[in-house]
Amino acid sequence: MEAALAAAPALAKLFPGLTALQGLLGVALAWAWYHRVASRPVGAPPRPLREFRFNDHLIWGAIFTLGAMLLPLEEPWNRVIVNLLVVWMGIYAMRGWPSRER
Repeated sequence: MEAALAAAPALAKLFPGLTALQGLLGVALAWAWYHRVASRPVGAPPRPLREFRFNDHLIWGAIFTLGAMLLPLEEPWNRVIVNLLVVWMGIYAMRGWPSRER
């Protein structure tokens, strides 16, 4: 219990980034359920997670965010940058998730 209480302030700083990732996954899950339940769904069904890909040029967003970590910025900007880094890491982790077919 004491370890959880000691870790709570650090996790509270990452809460916005983690919530953004959970929101993205929640929207994907809701869209998949909509296509399973609806008799005439609108739009294309979501593709499997193992097919999740995006343009390689988006790595620059992660690189600039990592570079911004090196800047001596004031407190509100440090939290924004750390949360952006959490989102970038989550997106790239999903993109590189290994599938059984490879």
